[in-house]
Amino acid sequence: MFKKLFIVLIFFLTILSLFSAGPRDVYLMDSSFYKEVLFPGNRNLNAVWDIHSQGNYIYIPLCAEDPYVASVRLYRYDIRNGEKKLILDADRFLGIDLFSGVLPQSKFHTAIRTMKNGNLFMVTHNTARGLYQPVWAIRNLRHDPTGFSSHAFIYDTKSEKFIGKGIPLPNTDFYYGQIDEELNVYYMCSLNTLKLYSLNLNTMKVSELGGQPCRIAIVIDDDHMVYTSDSRQRIWKWDPFKKTSTMTKLRMPHSPYKKEAQGSWIYGWKDADGWIYAVPQYDNRLCRFDPKRGIMEDLGAGWREFPESPESEMIFAPVKAKNGKIYYGVLNEHEPYYDGTEIIELDPETKKKRNLGTMKVSDGTLACALGEGTLGADGKIYWGDGNHGKRGGMMWVFDPSKIPENYKPKVKIKRNLRFPKDFNKIKTVKISPPAQSVWKFRPLVRYIKTNDKYKKNLYYERKYITGLSLSKVFPLFKNAVFDLIKTEKNEVFGISGGYKDFNLFKLKKAKIVNLGKIPIKWEILNGNILAFAKDKIFIAASNIYAYKKGEYIKLFKKLGGEDNAVAIARDFSKDLLYILTDPSNSILILNAENGEILKRIKLNGYVNSRWLIPTKNGVYGFESDANIYKIDFSGKKTYLKNNIPSLKGLEFITEITGAAYDGKDKIWVGTRQGYLFSINILNDKVFNHGKPGPYYLKGITLIGERVYAFSGGDFGDTHLFEYSPENGFKDYGLVSDNLINDCIEKNGQLIAGEFSSNSSLLLIKIK
Repeated sequence: MFKKLFIVLIFFLTILSLFSAGPRDVYLMDSSFYKEVLFPGNRNLNAVWDIHSQGNYIYIPLCAEDPYVASVRLYRYDIRNGEKKLILDADRFLGIDLFSGVLPQSKFHTAIRTMKNGNLFMVTHNTARGLYQPVWAIRNLRHDPTGFSSHAFIYDTKSEKFIGKGIPLPNTDFYYGQIDEELNVYYMCSLNTLKLYSLNLNTMKVSELGGQPCRIAIVIDDDHMVYTSDSRQRIWKWDPFKKTSTMTKLRMPHSPYKKEAQGSWIYGWKDADGWIYAVPQYDNRLCRFDPKRGIMEDLGAGWREFPESPESEMIFAPVKAKNGKIYYGVLNEHEPYYDGTEIIELDPETKKKRNLGTMKVSDGTLACALGEGTLGADGKIYWGDGNHGKRGGMMWVFDPSKIPENYKPKVKIKRNLRFPKDFNKIKTVKISPPAQSVWKFRPLVRYIKTNDKYKKNLYYERKYITGLSLSKVFPLFKNAVFDLIKTEKNEVFGISGGYKDFNLFKLKKAKIVNLGKIPIKWEILNGNILAFAKDKIFIAASNIYAYKKGEYIKLFKKLGGEDNAVAIARDFSKDLLYILTDPSNSILILNAENGEILKRIKLNGYVNSRWLIPTKNGVYGFESDANIYKIDFSGKKTYLKNNIPSLKGLEFITEITGAAYDGKDKIWVGTRQGYLFSINILNDKVFNHGKPGPYYLKGITLIGERVYAFSGGDFGDTHLFEYSPENGFKDYGLVSDNLINDCIEKNGQLIAGEFSSNSSLLLIKIK
């Protein structure tokens, strides 16, 4: 009896020890199996999440993560002689001035890939804060106007020079790239939307691929099919020939202590034997699948003494060596402040694993989170190591051929602190920034009503949302909604399209009717590009076009030169059209009957905000430096005393992303920085109502005295907000996993247009 109780007691004490706080003992690897490669002088570059092998070189980027402020530095390591050469300093190459407060181009994240011609292609990714921000807050920085966009580079391996290819998609952050060398296409995952995108390396054009989810890893098979996973570890396939995205019947395995698989895969690769190997991010499992045969094989837990423990290990940087075995690191997920990543050897055929121990640096610190690994031409494995507060990013060189068959580590060593205990109090900026550049994201509203259940479901599991698919009328990639308008007859019109292919449509009894293609040669720019007359719909699209019932869309007014029409408004009292032009940044006042230009008004500086709002007191618009102007009916332009609400120091790049006039005395406006403000047209005073969400307030719509707006696009997370003076903001929760570009009201119902490669009109009832 006592013996059984003793055994039970020991069992519970053992389980309890698994959850106990503090550093645990870990095995120490024989130091003859590996060596360290340090990069002195780069302490603030504290992470490595990419490493790439090509010929005799290993390319390793030293990256910055919060709390440090720095842009990526890419080194080239020669495996023949150990030479380390700095080949890219992103700050200097891009002309980034971090003292301006812009976000650093902080890293390459599993994105460096070899092109068919031998050059390297890569895109930057960001997890570092701006210089004057207290912390890196991911939900506050999506679509941030401080310069947050991925940059693309080509490294010419022959001339040893970098070529900047610009920003693939403005205000979009990409990571985990994979290249199809034959098709010359680079696939990448966006941290903003967590969807799959392609970049045509011939044209440098980006396309969102049918809304296919892409959480981290991307794998391409021999037939050019592209595989990704969603947040529930279901496998999706993109067919580049049929241009279709489908969810396969495959799903990654999960721990027996979980009800279902969660998270996504963080590493994946196609093996020569036809298998695709995948490592889930949070489930302590390894697996491989064959999409052609529809087989998913569980390779078991990562590694623990009790491998099926509910305690989870983070699995890092798997690499298949020349001996056919896979080597990867495991680090305890629940102890993020301690080092001691242990290297595990896995035979995928027998599923046997053994723990080879952790690696130790000469200063006594231990291996940390391994960002990515690669197999060198010399048969050695190269791992990037980072997230260490004492030494910055570094590299391990590991030689599997030196490990005896009967090897077992014997020495145990204490895990040590990865960061000092006061890590979050580290001061990385010793100077005081200029007063005009100091800013923080800080809601100005009195209160915001939220409810967690809204965040879990699409507005009560779509109980109040009906979707009308635009892809049933317009082709994939050609159905993003650019603008919506409601006429005085309560008719709804919209612009739908994609690159150089745009159509006018009408919503008729819950049916989308194509009214014809707009005959333009250039891209339409977002803004308010539709206006209506008694019998016409005017379209600002390069030139001015007009649609009349029963007729084709016709050219109404050609602007000439390089100018494009980017916004339009109509003054009903005098039947005039107001046109905003780019790049001349002028306002043209036209006769709405014959198109005669009556007046040209020059604006100051570049105009970010492509909006014109007609009211009974004149037309309102927005210039650079947060200025608001009004053009009265005599054509006189005056500035309002109050400016557009903005984060301090960023007034010069404020942008309007949505606006609506209540027909009486107020204009309601949303900004890219997330502010909702109103303009009282009786006295031209501006009132800032605050920030209901972190950024990008679009689709401003009025129903009675209440204002509705959409905020998001981050992590497929677009929420609907309601504002009323008496109650402040109310969050209706998630309404779409796409960006909502515009919205109008009809019969007390919101009609919202998505901006995606596979868009819908959402008919939203307000509870």
